[in-house]
Amino acid sequence: MFPFPSKSWPAIALLALASSITAYAEGADQTHAIETKELPEATLRNSDEFRRKLVGNYPAINIPRGVRATATILVRVNIQGRATSCQITKSSGVSIIDQWACRGTVRYARFIPASDADDNPVDSQWSESLTLTLGNPVAPEADPAF
Repeated sequence: MFPFPSKSWPAIALLALASSITAYAEGADQTHAIETKELPEATLRNSDEFRRKLVGNYPAINIPRGVRATATILVRVNIQGRATSCQITKSSGVSIIDQWACRGTVRYARFIPASDADDNPVDSQWSESLTLTLGNPVAPEADPAF
């Protein structure tokens, strides 16, 4: 039948989960330090689509249902309105959630970059707190500007 006795399946499942989390974490390193100089604020252009895609790709990790994790991120936005880097400014306490927030933002968010005095787009930044209720994903909580 199966090469492993049924008692060993929980340990095997746990090992597989740990391996998948490690692989996810290694592949998700899109968090980069952002220059500390103050940049003008960009505006999120695709709020509904961003939320839908971000929540649709929440990490499938085995944490008790209902645990809430909030990561605050700072994103650098280029003149084309794309996130080029992401930094965790306040950790959720769950590294895979922090990575989810940055990776998803870089991948799915589109912005209207700030403009200079001549109305030309300039490098900008965007900051947000994203909340995930583990085991029961919810849309990232929004502040009034989101």
